Amino acid sequence: NRISEEKSKYLNLIKHKPYPISNQYSSTCAPCHGLKGKGNGFNAKYLPVPPGNLADGKIIGQRADHTLFETIYGGGRIMNKSHFMPGWGEKMSPKEIVDYVQTIRKFCNCEQPDWAKN
Repeated sequence: NRISEEKSKYLNLIKHKPYPISNQYSSTCAPCHGLKGKGNGFNAKYLPVPPGNLADGKIIGQRADHTLFETIYGGGRIMNKSHFMPGWGEKMSPKEIVDYVQTIRKFCNCEQPDWAKN
């Protein structure tokens, strides 16, 4: 039915195959943030607020590691982003979240600002 197709704005998993699961990032974050963190995951265009571009060194380089940690722990609302990004603090250990922060640092090829290092 053409009318129901026009109303439906949901991701079609037949046309958009999920990424192969090679690690926890590819299963939990990449659908929205993309495999390289550029905010271009297969689900990104279906979200009301675009996912953050974790590869943008200019923006992510202004964020302290603890801010990234808290965002992953508590969810997108922490950074005034979408509530569709869940908080992972109850599912992941603190060590896993620290590993995600390091993954983000690799994507952006940046470090936290000097003021946040001490």
